[in-house]
Amino acid sequence: MFYRRHQLMLRIGLFYSAAFLAGAFGGLLATGLAQIETSKYRGWPSIFFIEGAIAVLAKFLTEEERDLAVKRMNIHAGGASAKPNVDIEKFNWDSVKVAILNFETAVLSLLYFAIITPIYSFSLLLPTILRTLAYSKVITQLLTVPPNMGGFLAVLMMLGGVAVAIVGYIMLIASARGLVQYGGTFLVAAGIFPCSPLILGWLSNDLAPH
Repeated sequence: MFYRRHQLMLRIGLFYSAAFLAGAFGGLLATGLAQIETSKYRGWPSIFFIEGAIAVLAKFLTEEERDLAVKRMNIHAGGASAKPNVDIEKFNWDSVKVAILNFETAVLSLLYFAIITPIYSFSLLLPTILRTLAYSKVITQLLTVPPNMGGFLAVLMMLGGVAVAIVGYIMLIASARGLVQYGGTFLVAAGIFPCSPLILGWLSNDLAPH
């Protein structure tokens, strides 16, 4: 990351929330782009062509921004390395061994795995979950937008938590009513989405650069 320790949590939260905002707008874009038909392609290929072109044309950092990022990383590394400058620090396998065998690293890795699994299963399977409510494909895509927007806002405000997600999953599993299940997707998103940036911020602040 390109930020100092005290800046990391907010920046990671903003960066991570963009994924859920993309999920929200992705549903809207997919709904519209899937309606495009040509003589060679019908519907969904247009999603890959147009959204892929946007990703290819996007720019990353200017030269000035890269210089600022390097300065921030050097400041961020202050006191975390025995070397006066991280540029002269050499790679060695002993440090890798220490990191792999470190108890805190193992626990944080397990925590992150436990969090990232429901996040991606929710993001990828949300349209499938909503299809069980017997809506059309277009309506299903549109219904993915509000839960993702709810998750986006939850990340920005760092609200929710695993307990909220558990309530959402109970609503999805235990109820046969469509509106109750749909309401459960909001709680799942609000519960699991804020957890990942918290773990990433914690991990980034606890590890020395190498």
